[in-house]
Amino acid sequence: MFNLDFSGSLVKTATTNKVALSNPIYGVQAGEGYAAFRKTWLAYIGYIMGIVLICLHVVYIGNDLLYKVDNTLILAQSIYFFSFVKLLAGKLLSQFYYGWIFAHFGFFPNFFIDTIPPNYVELAAPNSYKLNSVDSNIIRNSGWAFSLLLVFFMCYGVITFCCWILSNVFHKKDAWHPRIAINSLIAFV
Repeated sequence: MFNLDFSGSLVKTATTNKVALSNPIYGVQAGEGYAAFRKTWLAYIGYIMGIVLICLHVVYIGNDLLYKVDNTLILAQSIYFFSFVKLLAGKLLSQFYYGWIFAHFGFFPNFFIDTIPPNYVELAAPNSYKLNSVDSNIIRNSGWAFSLLLVFFMCYGVITFCCWILSNVFHKKDAWHPRIAINSLIAFV
């Protein structure tokens, strides 16, 4: 497969099947996979804080204090985007930025990853994308967000349909509230 040397050009190697940005400033060695590069103690700070903020968001979604947690979650999501800035920030700082992917629900499985051929790599992607996720392919970088959206729409459809059936077929009028159904859809999106 391919690796990038210190100058940023591709080097074909037989020892690895990943494209990694080999750069002494970022601290990435040639042939080092993403799993090894992203699992350091600074990345775990972002992972844990992202999950804590999501849990706080879930707790406060029914209260009037949601706006405070919502702004904090937006801040955490913005920190993750710094990992895509073309800036030589060093290995530890780039791992810290990458750890905030969990604030974007990055732990959710990517259902669409099999739609990308195994040998497909976008070589023209910026180095910041290559450092984070091989290339700038949208399915590889944010397929987990599409997967989460798909699961939500399926669950939302089943739940609202069941509430509508309870209301119209079984005459349980308290089961169906169109305003709540619309507001819950808007809140998620």
